[in-house]
Amino acid sequence: MAVFRYQGIQVRGGGSVVGVLDAESEREARRLLKEQGLYPTSLDRLEGEEARRKGGTPGFRRFFSGRYVPPIRERIVFTRQMAALLAAGFPVIETLKGVEEQIEAGPFRTVITRIRNDVGEGQSLSEAMGRFPRIFPPVTTSLVRAGEQGGALDVVFERLARVMEQQRRVQGRLISALIYPAIMATVGGLILVFMMSVVVPRVVVVFADSHQSLPWITRSLLALSRFIREWGVLALLGFLTGMGGFLYWARSSSGRPQVERVLLRLPVLGSFLLHVLALRVCQLMGLLLTSGVPIIASLKVTAEATGFVIVREDLLRTARAVEQGDSLAAGLAQSGRFPLLALRMIQAGERAGNLEEMLDRVAGLYQEEIERLSERVMHLVEPVIILTMGVVVAYVVVAVLLPIFEMNQLIR
Repeated sequence: MAVFRYQGIQVRGGGSVVGVLDAESEREARRLLKEQGLYPTSLDRLEGEEARRKGGTPGFRRFFSGRYVPPIRERIVFTRQMAALLAAGFPVIETLKGVEEQIEAGPFRTVITRIRNDVGEGQSLSEAMGRFPRIFPPVTTSLVRAGEQGGALDVVFERLARVMEQQRRVQGRLISALIYPAIMATVGGLILVFMMSVVVPRVVVVFADSHQSLPWITRSLLALSRFIREWGVLALLGFLTGMGGFLYWARSSSGRPQVERVLLRLPVLGSFLLHVLALRVCQLMGLLLTSGVPIIASLKVTAEATGFVIVREDLLRTARAVEQGDSLAAGLAQSGRFPLLALRMIQAGERAGNLEEMLDRVAGLYQEEIERLSERVMHLVEPVIILTMGVVVAYVVVAVLLPIFEMNQLIR
């Protein structure tokens, strides 16, 4: 069975179609395309180095030479389907074929086709998946390689799917905790700008005509309104420019470690991020060790998946320390960034010889803690935002009404 890349025209409608097709020969591929109502204008067979050089469909290079990554939902579905079909006893190639048929046409399906084609040519599944590191990171390929060596590939995919679903739930809670404050802050800011630039100038014009000595709070409101009307656009452009420069520096090799250190030292956010990091490290380490990956390799693979540069360096130093004979808990403790409870549980797991089980317990503990913290933050942020908006509204109301009260007293 070969893979063909085709370009064609729909017989009905005349639309252009691009895709890939499995067939025994070119003649068979043309027959299948005609049965689908397509007139092929181009048909190329993809195999071996030619397939890797051409890169699948014409849109393939556009998607995968850049930063395209399918949504985590699609990757979880792929992992679940792989686990189910492998557990049912299907060979790897037939499993990939079955999973490919369940995925909608698009770049991710093209990747699965490439992987199936490479496996059919004699490569291992982990090698074929390793060609797409943005879609299948080193953690995934290491687990698959361990599953291939241990003959438990279906179990590995099942465990990986479970961990991915847990990570998705944590990410969902984090996003939910941030969406409401962001919306409230944005709406409140827009309302404030509208009041300062449109409403306030029309209301207080009567004060200027009366030549009355205005209270300091009213003068400050007028000054702020004048600044927004005259310099608001330039101030916004300057803010966006500064923010863009800061983000560029924060992503650089020199700025990113400094930003991460500041974030991890913040009173509330830093503690929350440390909980998330402890969850991710214990989750991945437990999964890798349970799947048969050695502890040194597990630390190095986990280091690449943390998302924090300074934590990556901590884990790599821990790997070197463990390689020299230190315990995992002692190596992690040297960084000073892992919670004490996690370190003690890991130390107990090493002494009892059930490190994998203890890492899973730590991950479950911190997942529950993160969920509680997320709910607590959501409950606390709402009154804080309401109170802040109330203070701003009170400032505007007092600044406008105070001169009116003074004018009434003068009239009396």
